[in-house]
Amino acid sequence: MADYDYVVINGKKRPVHILIAEQMLGRPLEPDEVVHHINGNKHDNDESNLKIMKRDEHSRLHHTEARHGKETRDKIAASSKGRPGPNRCFNREQVREIADRLQCGERMADLAKKYGVDKNVIRNICIGKSYRDCLPELTDEAFPLQQPRKSRISSQRKIPIPELGEIRVELMAGEALSEIAERHHLAAATIMNIRDGDTIRFAACTAGYLSETADILTEKEIESLPVGAAVITPELARAQLALYRDMQKHMEEMRESVRNYK
Repeated sequence: MADYDYVVINGKKRPVHILIAEQMLGRPLEPDEVVHHINGNKHDNDESNLKIMKRDEHSRLHHTEARHGKETRDKIAASSKGRPGPNRCFNREQVREIADRLQCGERMADLAKKYGVDKNVIRNICIGKSYRDCLPELTDEAFPLQQPRKSRISSQRKIPIPELGEIRVELMAGEALSEIAERHHLAAATIMNIRDGDTIRFAACTAGYLSETADILTEKEIESLPVGAAVITPELARAQLALYRDMQKHMEEMRESVRNYK
């Protein structure tokens, strides 16, 4: 049953179209019953597009359809591509979030696990095979939303502390992840991990502080605390290094004065 939409329920993968059909019937499917997609689009799980049929009747129907030419089948698929329906796995906001994460380089398997669906559901969004109506601003040239893994920029290099501070300042300023990634020659997923990691770590350290200052700080100040705190560390390190260098220079000048005096 490849190329269908799936959801994971109690750890078991179930086809979406069968769940909807059983909900329509009010009972489980019989062993000799199957669910047919009327328009041929296996991702259009609208009730109006699903038909419960006997298994032998369904086989005869597909045998008849197979005699049509490829051009006719392509026209049928194109006319139903991305058709919206009330029984989809995701709403518009979720599809936009998934698209953004795909463009930032997040792995399809991780997204599938996060949203509790089969990896093929995420893959079909990536290549524009389903949910296209949720992304009207994207043209055909924008797909696939994710580059092949072998051509992505490597995110394994060690990021120097000063550069890490710069990235956090840029994040605090609200710059786009893609722009920051391009500027520093990093994968956008790396920038996202820096942002999300700072937020999670800082939340664990500030629970008591925020409980006492929640009525004093503005919403914007609270939002900027994770990045602000992360920036302070490298800034203090730079200040300490500058002070050390000044001290070394001063000591050298004193030694030179003593030598000249002698």
